[in-house]
Amino acid sequence: MRKNYGVFTTTLMLICILLSLKGILCNPIPVPNLIMPREYINITIREALVNGEIKYLAIVDCEYPFRNVNYSAVKMLFPVPEDSFNIHVYIGEMEIKWTYSEEFYSTILGCIPMIEWAITNLPKEFTIKVHYEHYLATWKSKPVLIYALGTGKYLNFHAKETVAEVHIKTEFPIFDYQVYLDDDLNTSKNVGGEAIDIKLEFRSGMFRPFTRDLIFTFSPREGELKMWTDKDEYGIGENVVIILENLSNDIIYLPNAAPWTIIDEDGNTIFSPIAIQVLTPVNPKTRKHWVWNQKDNEGVQVGPGNYTVVLETLDGYKLIAKFSIIEGPEKPGETPPGDLLSPWQNAIVMSLVMILTVIAAYAIHTIKRT
Repeated sequence: MRKNYGVFTTTLMLICILLSLKGILCNPIPVPNLIMPREYINITIREALVNGEIKYLAIVDCEYPFRNVNYSAVKMLFPVPEDSFNIHVYIGEMEIKWTYSEEFYSTILGCIPMIEWAITNLPKEFTIKVHYEHYLATWKSKPVLIYALGTGKYLNFHAKETVAEVHIKTEFPIFDYQVYLDDDLNTSKNVGGEAIDIKLEFRSGMFRPFTRDLIFTFSPREGELKMWTDKDEYGIGENVVIILENLSNDIIYLPNAAPWTIIDEDGNTIFSPIAIQVLTPVNPKTRKHWVWNQKDNEGVQVGPGNYTVVLETLDGYKLIAKFSIIEGPEKPGETPPGDLLSPWQNAIVMSLVMILTVIAAYAIHTIKRT
């Protein structure tokens, strides 16, 4: 029995592509065909520390339910960003083997690769699921995510209305976000430094495919908080002073008294301070200071190299500051200013002040008596 072959790319609800020896034809009466009433796109964006840099990782899960009319086999194409990894394709719960296609998908941000796979013995109803992850690039000076919604512009097809349900959430606070269809702004919203969890719905229109891609950009919450070290380079053994400043008009809460770690240039956490696990406020227009003495968690002096301080606020916002420790004679740790003293150092100083105050008062009283 002769097999019918179809070609599918994301976002088409109804595709009828018949392959012949002469090429691809479109049958005005769509038999055989594949019917996809909706597609579901779930996108989670989280912060990730990669080689000492904060990047934005997109985790994308797509689901495409189909009804099959007389197709026995299909070949499917799917655009993915160039640096995508952890790519998995399923029909139902069974994973499908895929390969990179020789074809590329054109977007306003440039061409991106496509993966492809073939399915035989198609049931009357089936669901394709695709999972992939990638780090976001930059567009218009903002992190950008693109989803290939407009694949219909490349195919001969017969299509009813396509509905795309898109769910986007961030695991960290942002200032605002924008949704584009290609370079046309669809939605723009200021969220005032909150994580988002939004649902969007797009309709292609009756008997028309999607021809524009979905683009999502956002502004990370920068400007409210600033963190840095008092120097860019330190000699071995020199105290590293870490400074956090709240530039906003609101109280920022930290999950504990010292929510920072030191990361080496290989991405390993070498020091995490022991801190009281209580919510710690940083009042508006104020600073907090900490001191690291260049010792690791085992109390051993670290070697020369590049290091990163990573601090996380209560709502999951991450800040980083980079510095270097250079070769040279060891420098004794400097006594930090008053607000940089550790709790036990402050206690000793206060005790000495009280003792000296008592001695001075006694001396004055004795002089007056004489």
